[in-house]
Amino acid sequence: MSNLQEDARAAMLESLRSHYGPQPMARRSLAAGPNGELLVVNDSIRALEKAQRDFSGAAELLGVKNEDDVQALVDELRLAPPLYFISNPALEREGIV
Repeated sequence: MSNLQEDARAAMLESLRSHYGPQPMARRSLAAGPNGELLVVNDSIRALEKAQRDFSGAAELLGVKNEDDVQALVDELRLAPPLYFISNPALEREGIV
């Protein structure tokens, strides 16, 4: 990285610190916008947006089309017997199950 890039980065981080506080990147990330602009993105919002993308289409796969379908699915899950895990010694050693 050239000195000019390092100076620009330092100036940008100082600007962010003065606006957001001493730890501006603790819950924020830098991202490129659709037009190439620099965006400061809240990591919580980014995680929710990723979850939305990852789960898009799940309702269609489950056949859920409206609130009644959601309620029927919840009722079915509530009545289902509890799930039991198959014993896995490797997971047990790690304390995962």
